[in-house]
Amino acid sequence: MKKPLSDQLVRQEWGRLVDVLLHPVKAFDDIRVRPGWIVPVTMVTLVGTLHIFLVSHSVGMEQALQNEYDISQNDLDMRDSAAMFASAGIFYILIPLGYLVSIVMTAAVLTGLFGRLRGGSLGFRHSIAIASYANLPFFASTLLTMLILPLLDPAEVDLDITLGLGAALLLQESTNSPELFELASSINVFSIWSLLLVAVGVSTVTQTVTLRTSILILAPLWSVLLVVEAWVL
Repeated sequence: MKKPLSDQLVRQEWGRLVDVLLHPVKAFDDIRVRPGWIVPVTMVTLVGTLHIFLVSHSVGMEQALQNEYDISQNDLDMRDSAAMFASAGIFYILIPLGYLVSIVMTAAVLTGLFGRLRGGSLGFRHSIAIASYANLPFFASTLLTMLILPLLDPAEVDLDITLGLGAALLLQESTNSPELFELASSINVFSIWSLLLVAVGVSTVTQTVTLRTSILILAPLWSVLLVVEAWVL
């Protein structure tokens, strides 16, 4: 007896989600034939929203904001602003919206970079699929962070806290510049994993751009973005 088409599609989608993390070439080859982005974007958005909820109920949104922006006990104006934003719950909208905007911007950059490179034809539809699935390592990072959240010192918990497992482990936040520590925090297992998935996705979907070429193009841009985020934004 044949399984209903809807069941087959669900099984295929779950298989694709797993394959992106374990067998990315196979997954992106399937994405080349059937590009899609709604499922991974929905999953990461929901987990990100749940993460905000848990942070809010673990230490309180006001405390998390004070930790995020290093607001001292004596800075009454900033504390009042943090309390206002915390009570409004605006971060439940801003953070998922920011994630969606970052996916669209990444897709636009990929389309601009690889749309015509070496005869390729990477359109926006495939680019947004690559960008969406390549973000799945952050899904794993957020899940792991939520598991250890109850064990953390409330004074260290902010809205951006994630289990980075990267260069920041080699630094002491209190003894180095905040910008350097921010940069080191961004260079971690999950961000590098995501970058490599984008490169694999571009190479597999275009079939004209080699993996080496995509890495050589994407890695410098990624590095510049991290520096700008750490020292400017």
